[in-house]
Amino acid sequence: MADSTILQPEGLEQRYERYKEKIKHFTIMNDIFMRNVLKETACTEYILQVIMNKKELKVIDQTLQKDYKNLQGRSAILDCVAKDAENNFFNVEIQGENDGASPKRARYHCGLLDMNLLNPGNPFDSLPETYVIFITKNDALGYNQPISHIQRRIKETEDIFQDGQHILYVNSKKQDDTELGRLMHDLHCKEADKMYSNVLSARVQQLKETTEGVNQMCQELEEIYNEGEQSGELKKARETAICLYEKIQSWNQNFGADGDWKRADAITKKLLAIFKKAQDYFVRLDWDDGVIFPQQAVQNNLHALKKAKTALNAGNIEETLDAFYSIDNNCYAFEFEKEVFYHFTEYIMKQESERLMWGKGRILHHENLYELVERLKNKEIDKDSLELEQRQLEEVWERQCAYYKDDIEYLIRAVTKFSEMLQETVVLFEKN
Repeated sequence: MADSTILQPEGLEQRYERYKEKIKHFTIMNDIFMRNVLKETACTEYILQVIMNKKELKVIDQTLQKDYKNLQGRSAILDCVAKDAENNFFNVEIQGENDGASPKRARYHCGLLDMNLLNPGNPFDSLPETYVIFITKNDALGYNQPISHIQRRIKETEDIFQDGQHILYVNSKKQDDTELGRLMHDLHCKEADKMYSNVLSARVQQLKETTEGVNQMCQELEEIYNEGEQSGELKKARETAICLYEKIQSWNQNFGADGDWKRADAITKKLLAIFKKAQDYFVRLDWDDGVIFPQQAVQNNLHALKKAKTALNAGNIEETLDAFYSIDNNCYAFEFEKEVFYHFTEYIMKQESERLMWGKGRILHHENLYELVERLKNKEIDKDSLELEQRQLEEVWERQCAYYKDDIEYLIRAVTKFSEMLQETVVLFEKN
């Protein structure tokens, strides 16, 4: 577990009460709330049906908040990318500020979609129809229209240039008595029972008025809070570290025979203590004795588990087992009997500190997949059900997610404590 010398987080209950108040005032035009509403595919489908004026439109797949990259490595996180049954792709963006919906931003999104939808070797004619849809808080284009359709035309003939790219701007201020206007009303509505759409109303009610939904939203807001805390504390620690480094450099350059040796000894002891704490706080080991950060082992496990879940849901046992191989020490589950597997595990997890010395406690978690590996090795595809294994893998995923959250919270607290130690040392240089 995390270093017991670090204080446990305070104020979690108070933050959750504050989150619950914020949630009451959320609308779908809020970025955080929107992505949770759209996790229900039926909501995305309804929004697209209204905007596209196509009641038969069916969403068969969607991705939320995915980071799309261009050839130069620059990326943009797209709110929602949905695919319909006719292989059309829709990028739906909720924009509160006009800057986020500029014409060139729309152009960029079109390009990102194209680059990520055409596989190597496929002909250009296989590119699907794409629709970039900006739903804006204000009238971004200034035409006072409820919706604006943008498509290239041939200047000399006014014929449509059939490149398959479409850009739509939806002005959410236009809340008239049309189906599109009623949708815009719903996007700005705080209360589920005052919404026109049954689909959107049900989802908003679930997120705002049920225990499960409210907890889901609170967890999301807590993650955002932690990310902000982490970023702020890291910045503060970095600035303090730079300041301390500069003072050490100046001290060393100007320290002479008549220097303050007593204070020098005190500073040296403090710096050695900081070095030791840096090791304790931030250095961990993987199962091959590689040096990693505290959250890195679980982070790597989650990447492997994501592959395993996808493979197992597709009935691909071989790829599932390949993913398991890299999780903690589960490679031993493929190579040794159960007794040997447990011996190697306990050799690390239950060893006396005198034997492991510096390495004691630097492997924090262990995910035992031995039984799951054994069962999958003996499964016959198309004959045996994988329901039990899928359920158990989901439990592993949830447990590792909990570990990851704990590790991140630990890191935030560790950085805070470490920054305080750095600042205490800076003060030693400033004393007369």
